[in-house]
Amino acid sequence: MKKKYLRFFLLFFFLLFSTYTPFDKGHEIVLFPIEKITIENTRLLNEELILIELSEIYNTDLFLFDEKKLNKILRNFKIIQSATAKKVYPNTLKIHIKEKEILAVLVENKKKYLISDDGNLIDIRFRKDQKSLPTVFGGKNKFIIFYRVLKKINFSITEIKNFYYFDIGRWDIEIKNGNIIKLPVKDYTQSLINYMKISKYSKFKNYSIFDYRIKDQIILN
Repeated sequence: MKKKYLRFFLLFFFLLFSTYTPFDKGHEIVLFPIEKITIENTRLLNEELILIELSEIYNTDLFLFDEKKLNKILRNFKIIQSATAKKVYPNTLKIHIKEKEILAVLVENKKKYLISDDGNLIDIRFRKDQKSLPTVFGGKNKFIIFYRVLKKINFSITEIKNFYYFDIGRWDIEIKNGNIIKLPVKDYTQSLINYMKISKYSKFKNYSIFDYRIKDQIILN
């Protein structure tokens, strides 16, 4: 309670001894109208889209602003994991964004989406740039499981250009160096580990296709 009383005292002191003029919104006096909103910590998200959604809070009272209202406005941005607000008197609201990790761009039925680490599909327009992300063709309900396997065995995911899923239940991986890894439907973890080992040796540099579809075999081309 002491902090609450201190805030009211400081506000009263500020109004009494400053030249600051409250905003008259009709018959409602807004002591500290929000005139400026800044967005912090966005790596992927387009800040302009957030500011458009937040336009309704301009000229509302900064002192009375509640973070619950902020989270309610931003809940449609699935790319946002959490958001916090800092009030900078007399007229600025600073919003700190924590984004979800975006894993890839999914192509499904000729449409593109972003896939987050929790498996959500996100409108691709929310991201500034998709150039650094791998592309996934099909398998939206299988990708997260497959991705976690790659992480578990420390596969170099940053070197992957494309993922291709086939309806029979298997994956192909296209590496940025041009290599194609054709995986079996089952027990593909050992195939991935094998590729990680042999692709380091110079005698395998002339091959671009590593086919593991036949059990206990590898066909090179």
